Amino acid sequence: MKLMPTCRIAHRIWLTAWPVTLPAASHAQQIAIGEYPTPVVTIPQSITTGPDGALWFAGNGGMGRLTTAAAITQYALPGNDGSPFGIVAGPDGALWFAKQGDANHPDAIGRITTAGAITEYPTQGGPVGITSGGDGALWFTLESGNAVGRITTAGAITQYPLPTASTLPQSITAGPDGALSQKSLVAR
Repeated sequence: MKLMPTCRIAHRIWLTAWPVTLPAASHAQQIAIGEYPTPVVTIPQSITTGPDGALWFAGNGGMGRLTTAAAITQYALPGNDGSPFGIVAGPDGALWFAKQGDANHPDAIGRITTAGAITEYPTQGGPVGITSGGDGALWFTLESGNAVGRITTAGAITQYPLPTASTLPQSITAGPDGALSQKSLVAR
């Protein structure tokens, strides 16, 4: 079964499950929709499978872990600040997230262990998307910074400006060849 987030509503995460392979002649699909309350994480933004086999999600206020038995554990961000948008399993066995801060708290790339310990590495530029790169580091987009960034698992950050101004980079992924691709809201 494949689980996909179907929508975001305040304090809820909804998942849809369906078989990922069907016989060619079959048109019937079994679809199950589950709704799970998320009192700490308001408006879940993204979801990924963690190294522990659970589903991890990020959203306003924190991070969450949903097991296949539907048990939810939620982790508030330090200071209850910011909005994590992207989350990905990292090469170090932890989960990494991109967090946009607010007037009182900095933007950050964060790391959460499967035990729930959170570490944040301040950055600037409005991080949104994040992915594991083929080089053992994490790569992320900087929406207001018009750049992509790279963070090592030790926390060293480097930013790379995009060649076209004001594109609002959003998501980023590593392809099968290890090359990174990012999607922007504005094409120029």
